[in-house]
Amino acid sequence: MHTIAAPESLKPEEQDVVRLAARNSGKLEIATRSDTRGPAVRAGKDKLYNLQDPNYAQKCCDAISELIELQLLRVGDAPKQYELTNFGWQLSRKLTTNTTEDEQQNVSNEEPSSSVPPQVSALPTPANQATWNSSPSDSQEALISALGLDEGFLPEEPNTLAETGLNATFVEDLILKIIQTVGSLTGKQISERICLRVAILEDLFTDLRKRQYLALAGSAMLGDHIYQLTDQGRERARVATQECAYSGPAPVPLDDYADSVQAQTIRTEKPKRDRLEKAFSDINVEPEMLAKLGPAISAGKGMFIYGPPGNGKTTIAQRITRCFGQNILVPHAIIEDGQVIKFFDASCHVPVESTASKLISISNLDRRWIRIRRPTVVVGGELTMDSLELYHDPVSHVSGASLQLKSNCGSLLIDDFGRQQVNPTELLNRWIVPLENRIDYLSLANGKKIEVPFEQLIIFSTNLEPCELADDAFLRRIPFKIEVGAPSRQEFTKLFETFAKKSKIECTFDVLEYLISQHFDSCDRPMRRCHARDLLDQVAHFCEYNELPLVATNDILDHAVNNYFTAVGNKE
Repeated sequence: MHTIAAPESLKPEEQDVVRLAARNSGKLEIATRSDTRGPAVRAGKDKLYNLQDPNYAQKCCDAISELIELQLLRVGDAPKQYELTNFGWQLSRKLTTNTTEDEQQNVSNEEPSSSVPPQVSALPTPANQATWNSSPSDSQEALISALGLDEGFLPEEPNTLAETGLNATFVEDLILKIIQTVGSLTGKQISERICLRVAILEDLFTDLRKRQYLALAGSAMLGDHIYQLTDQGRERARVATQECAYSGPAPVPLDDYADSVQAQTIRTEKPKRDRLEKAFSDINVEPEMLAKLGPAISAGKGMFIYGPPGNGKTTIAQRITRCFGQNILVPHAIIEDGQVIKFFDASCHVPVESTASKLISISNLDRRWIRIRRPTVVVGGELTMDSLELYHDPVSHVSGASLQLKSNCGSLLIDDFGRQQVNPTELLNRWIVPLENRIDYLSLANGKKIEVPFEQLIIFSTNLEPCELADDAFLRRIPFKIEVGAPSRQEFTKLFETFAKKSKIECTFDVLEYLISQHFDSCDRPMRRCHARDLLDQVAHFCEYNELPLVATNDILDHAVNNYFTAVGNKE
């Protein structure tokens, strides 16, 4: 796949062409009309023409061939018509957010021009045409939203088998295995299951019929057919299933996946204060803590979150991913050297419906990819070294993605670090090189080593001091160490009031003061943020069992404290 050029690497005329195409659903043309006295790049009612620079229009026309070479444009359906590629769309996002006044001077409207060329007046939206007469910043934001460019990486649907990166034999076997599981399917139904165009599969259907692996079982709508396996087809499907039982959406090549990670990495986002405040808006986080978290999250590098238990380290870590762009695209499966790796995992990947899926005819989105929320993969004491490698099923001969592979473009939270079955030093040594180079190496079932991206925010949450778990060499690669200490009396009071309101438990200020003075101050018991929630939970169950109104009293709190702290110890 193509590595997207940085905006500054393009000539000004090339940048103008990409911007203009983005304003017209990605399409433009070179046409000669009287108002330009020669050929000019046009898109809808707009054109690249400048009265003060007679050579400008020709420079923009010449830029077309350069953009085609860079794979940012491709030839359209008609002569002298062109359209943005997926890489062009991604680059236009960067250009749109850095629109300059040069563009406003060079792009003119079809209306008769004065000495100062008028600004662009129309942009397509899903509903109607939007008139752009607001401020430049508002226009840029609306342009990105109208075109769906805020959704970043948009892989194009392949038009040929060669563009899929798969060989014909693999796709044929996939077709036979899918029909085998159902009995008979139409061409459209097979296309929907494999996530490839019918046009790509038609030649394979014909070839499989000629070799008597497929037979027609009837006709379907719009010239389609119903296909079923012959005896030879069932035998080939059986052998193919023994070799690899995978029968889902067609996988994407490993190189394409690696490029997608680079295009969607969290390291390029740099979230600011407003994003943090929004991400943590549903929990109580002191401004001082946000001030510590902010630079660490913006850097997109690893961090230790440490401190006494029960103070919200895990809760904070789980919300960090929310600070970044919400959605990314991941493949259902990856293929490398004939080995299939199932990537999508419903236990940590949450599918979402996107604007791009509704504008599929415009974006031509490759259906082998699925849009999910940026993942937050959480693993605790069950973590082993084997979970950091590809899992190979000896029966299905299908591999499963490792934890760090699933967490790419998101966060990997190692909760309660230091309590795992694996030795902390062994785990840290496993990640020293990947943390430095942002690349990991995994082994396929056939023994081949593959290079995969290591692009996630790794968060170690622990009750222990970082220096007790790792040496200086590793701590240098985890640059941020954030302590989450015990709450102040004021914060604890606020937390208690918040949870009481949420649980619909009546609790007066005097009762709360009794709790703090009698059960914390008098015995030097340290406060924890979890205490407010847990003690009120005890109150709720006590009242429910005894058929009492939900009212916290001194006696009920005494009962709750005795039950709770007897189990965990009088002092923590």
